[in-house]
Amino acid sequence: MKTKTLILYCSALCVMTAATAVALMYLYKDAPEPPVKNRDGQIESLLADQDEEVKKDTVAVQKKKEVADPNTDGPFSVLNSSTGKVNSLQRKNGMLSLTDEKGAVLWSIPFDTPLCSMAGTIDYYANGRLQFLFISNDEIRLFDRKGKEVTEVRKKLDKPVRIGPAIYDFSGKKKYNILTLNKDNTIDMYNLQGKKPAKWEGITTTEPIHNLPRYIIRKGKSFWWLSTEKNCYLYAFMGGTPLKTYPADTNPGDVSF
Repeated sequence: MKTKTLILYCSALCVMTAATAVALMYLYKDAPEPPVKNRDGQIESLLADQDEEVKKDTVAVQKKKEVADPNTDGPFSVLNSSTGKVNSLQRKNGMLSLTDEKGAVLWSIPFDTPLCSMAGTIDYYANGRLQFLFISNDEIRLFDRKGKEVTEVRKKLDKPVRIGPAIYDFSGKKKYNILTLNKDNTIDMYNLQGKKPAKWEGITTTEPIHNLPRYIIRKGKSFWWLSTEKNCYLYAFMGGTPLKTYPADTNPGDVSF
């Protein structure tokens, strides 16, 4: 008799426990989640922090890229010989355009390859009418003020160019030479036929070169002054090995040579 009573008691206890569990389940099933203070704000803040880190990383990568492969497409200030005004030459969205001093587009033509960080004006025909000279990848290009190319000047150079052309008229007789900083960390001189002077030896260093050298005349002689992050180098007019090496912060006007 006691055993049957105990069994009945245990059975009843199990039924009650199960019923309580079911009741609790239905009671809390639709209950609202406990509020998290400013949860959305915390998530937004977290995402903003992540975005900021991504932006910083992107900027750092972009800066390194600009040193390795500088922005090439302008705008570049060029003189319009027809108006005497300074215009802007730029390649953007696959188009090469000339814009006047008021921002009006004078002409725009398709142009696929980037410009190599510099552009300038020359008087190619020595008649007072200026043309726009630049380098695209490894080719010299020349366009007149109306957007027409002077095709006879289009010449392929020995190497792809990073920065150039720096334009010089050493004789003053419209016999132009250009200087280029190439992608292999060398500097070369060319005429407008894409030929190097016969005595040109080239310029290079074991350090990265980020800019073209300065042209210096001292006591009637011509030199090149090249600055890097670590040193300054003095080169003869026809390049070759450095004549002298100076500390990186040296001003060429402060030394004798």
